[in-house]
Amino acid sequence: MYAENRFLKSLGLALGFTLIVLAQGLSDKTKPSKEYVHLNGRVIATRVCPSCPTVQLIDTTHPGTTHFKVGDSYTLKVKGAGGQPVTVTIPPGSPYTFANTDTNGNWSTSGTWVAGNAGAYTEYWTVGGIPAMPTVIFTVYTN
Repeated sequence: MYAENRFLKSLGLALGFTLIVLAQGLSDKTKPSKEYVHLNGRVIATRVCPSCPTVQLIDTTHPGTTHFKVGDSYTLKVKGAGGQPVTVTIPPGSPYTFANTDTNGNWSTSGTWVAGNAGAYTEYWTVGGIPAMPTVIFTVYTN
């Protein structure tokens, strides 16, 4: 793992970006997710990150779609280490901490999109300061 981290750090420095490599122990309670490395708005590398926190936004009115509409209900699920703060940053805003994960590392919230939610979003979630994968990018459309 050390050699891989050193190589990735060198690669990042050579290409002019910073790569944060997460080296945590594996856990039965976390499922693998992909870690994306961006450079100038393009994905240049991916790697499986078995211990990275995960985030999932689900349309519960029309399961399986990612085309959110005003009036649809949603659930957002975050999974990571237990007892850690769940924080979101929606640029250009400041980070906002919702609550802590439960002892099993879960946190979720549900709601219904209203007219004031219409628009495009990019959300960066963290659990205990560790980025959750993937970045949540979505649009809420008016009917």
